[in-house]
Amino acid sequence: MPAKKTEAITTKPSDTTAVDSYMATLQHPLKDVVEELRRLILATHSTVGEEIAWNAPAFFYTGEMPPSNLRNTNAT
Repeated sequence: MPAKKTEAITTKPSDTTAVDSYMATLQHPLKDVVEELRRLILATHSTVGEEIAWNAPAFFYTGEMPPSNLRNTNAT
C-alpha cells in the first residue's frame, strides 16, 4: 500500500501585495484602525490569508479543513 502524502494543502494563496496596494491608497478617517485590525487578524495564525474582495480587505482560512467529529460522546 503506498504511503499517504502529508503535504500541506492550501485553499488559495494570500494576496498581501494587493491588500498593501489597496491600503496605500485608502483615504478614510479610520485607516489606522483598519491597519491595526489587519495586523492583529494576520498575526492570529499562519493559516489566515488576505485578499481584496468586494473592494475591501477580506480574510480567509488557507489550510485544509480538519475533519469534524459529528458524534458528540459528551452529550448529557
